Amino acid sequence: IERREDHIDNTSLSPRRVQRSQNALALGYGLGTGAHALQVNVRRDDDSDFGNKSTGNIGYAYKFGEGWRLSASAGSAFRAPTLYQRFSVYGKPGLLPEQGRSHELALRYAQGGDEFSVTAYNSQYSNQIVFGAAGPCASAFGCYVNVAKTKNQGLTLAAATQVQALRLAGSLDLQNPKDLGTNKLLARRARHTLKLNADSQIAGFDVGAEVQRTGKRFDRANEAVPLKAYTLLNLSVKKQLSADWQWLARVDNLNNRDYETAKDYATGGRQFYVGLRWQPAQ
Repeated sequence: IERREDHIDNTSLSPRRVQRSQNALALGYGLGTGAHALQVNVRRDDDSDFGNKSTGNIGYAYKFGEGWRLSASAGSAFRAPTLYQRFSVYGKPGLLPEQGRSHELALRYAQGGDEFSVTAYNSQYSNQIVFGAAGPCASAFGCYVNVAKTKNQGLTLAAATQVQALRLAGSLDLQNPKDLGTNKLLARRARHTLKLNADSQIAGFDVGAEVQRTGKRFDRANEAVPLKAYTLLNLSVKKQLSADWQWLARVDNLNNRDYETAKDYATGGRQFYVGLRWQPAQ
């Protein structure tokens, strides 16, 4: 059972104060018997601005052979626009809720230290909420808008293996997020994303390295204002000092890459973190 209340107070708005609420009830059921597994979820939302909406999903998995599992799922989604998306200077009061349907099929293998999975998915949305061009709102920079019909088809490949003391893992996501009205790519979504990880233990320290590669994107609809592809390198070190205490350090963006996830919005350069974590042993 969920209750959500949102309020916005902005002197540049008319009216200045706006609020909304949302009540929800969600039920889930899971069944596992032998090689079979079933999961069913349903949800009912009552939004003060947009009324009632029911969503749900169902998933099934089957284990076979030595370490193999085949799974499939289908579901629906509902997302009401936030007050910021409707009533800020970037907002449009008439923004509609986003609704979607998705289907997924996956094959996974896990045996010993080896893992592999391939996942295919297909999602379709109506009135998807995106940040678009200026015009419908008070901002000259851009506005939140609805895209009538969108579709995203993709394939995710993931694998991991143990090579002596070194744990190697990686994933590749290939997707095609399209505005069906224009047949153009959706804004700020890369078609290719690659992640590679390597972890090992050296002299009692857990050492890890991570490479993230994000492909070219566009900051605006109709494939306008390109954003360059970028690669980030992150390093981490952890040391278990006792059963309860752990020391850790991390360097993000070690290569100090200059990149943007949205046009003209700065992102952090090289960043270093160090910390001490306390977690009581069970």
